[in-house]
Amino acid sequence: MKHFLCFSAILFAVVCIFSSCKKNYTCNCDVKTFVIKEADTVKRTSTSIVIKATKDDAKAQCEDYELDTEHLGRPAIEYHYCNIESNED
Repeated sequence: MKHFLCFSAILFAVVCIFSSCKKNYTCNCDVKTFVIKEADTVKRTSTSIVIKATKDDAKAQCEDYELDTEHLGRPAIEYHYCNIESNED
């Protein structure tokens, strides 16, 4: 019984260590630009970056956000809708 408990503790430690390893995650963002006082999307692009981090840290870095900008000299807002994908599953 003592050996079984030791083996279980070691196995648990190994699982904890490997679950917190840093991996590569891709943050994909769909970017939509809206000119203020207009209803339509005037520009649509996408961006993608690779983040090497733990899953929780990568999720924290890959969040939706908005950015005040200009489009053809008019004030606009860029909406970044982001999601995360693991590169090493």
